[in-house]
Amino acid sequence: MRISSMSKLLAAGLLVVAAVGGVSVYGAFLEQINNAIMLERYAASVADERRRLGRCPSAFDQLDVWGRRVVYRCDDGGFLLVSFGRDGVPDKTSSEQRRENTCLFPNRDTMFDDSGVRQACLK
Repeated sequence: MRISSMSKLLAAGLLVVAAVGGVSVYGAFLEQINNAIMLERYAASVADERRRLGRCPSAFDQLDVWGRRVVYRCDDGGFLLVSFGRDGVPDKTSSEQRRENTCLFPNRDTMFDDSGVRQACLK
């Protein structure tokens, strides 16, 4: 039997909660997971619309789990969706920090583009 990526992610989250021992950490972890899943769905919708129309959708008006607008950019080269995390402030991090697991840092940005996840809790 193969274990799904989501099951592995949830198991890892429970281990983090057990290690840290904080309910607020668990809540922040779940927010990051939900936000990543939501943006993944948005990205699939934009990609489908782009294939159907042959161009970028002209408008994108969606919110992240914290109720803030998801940033949408699209041109001939592709699209980008960004949620600025729980704090709503764009990351100013090094490329090394961007490779860290965003599930443990609820203020980290979540990003999807036309090739899939760029930075997210699901990566």
